[in-house]
Amino acid sequence: MGGSGLQLGMRVKQSRGGLKLESGRLFNRVENAEKTALRASGGYIRLFARRSMKRVPMPGKRKMAAWKKDYQAWVTGGKEGLAPPFPSAPPSPKNTPPRARLGLVKLIAFAYEPNRRSVVVGPIKLRKTPGDTLEMLEYGGTTTRHGRTARYPARPFMEPARQAEEANVIARWRNSLK
Repeated sequence: MGGSGLQLGMRVKQSRGGLKLESGRLFNRVENAEKTALRASGGYIRLFARRSMKRVPMPGKRKMAAWKKDYQAWVTGGKEGLAPPFPSAPPSPKNTPPRARLGLVKLIAFAYEPNRRSVVVGPIKLRKTPGDTLEMLEYGGTTTRHGRTARYPARPFMEPARQAEEANVIARWRNSLK
């Protein structure tokens, strides 16, 4: 998941002199409540992040027909210069969530890690995607692609989702043992 994955965790500690658990029922109940609260929080963070990215509508038939005509002319003309740009909406403004093109950006997963007693939420890295693409999308920066320098403005979508859910995590945890 790279550096753009977010991690939430809670720890429940038992003191030796305080409560003594003869049967593990109370501990199991607390552990199950913790797991439920963290999974719910991970799901809500994922949902918020997905919903923050607006879909880009596909171009209409006229624009596609014109593009296909230009593309065919470019192919038959010996591929001089750059190919005609595919008709699509411009990128989202700086510091707003990215637009979801073909739904690929919306591939966000969450998983509960029982060993660390935490949940990890973040976008799924696709096989052919360069390693730093997700970090560039979230935090911005410059990188080299195909021998050219590419500048990416920050388009955060995971951090705002975590901040929006942060207040609810405590309330969800508080209500989980009732």
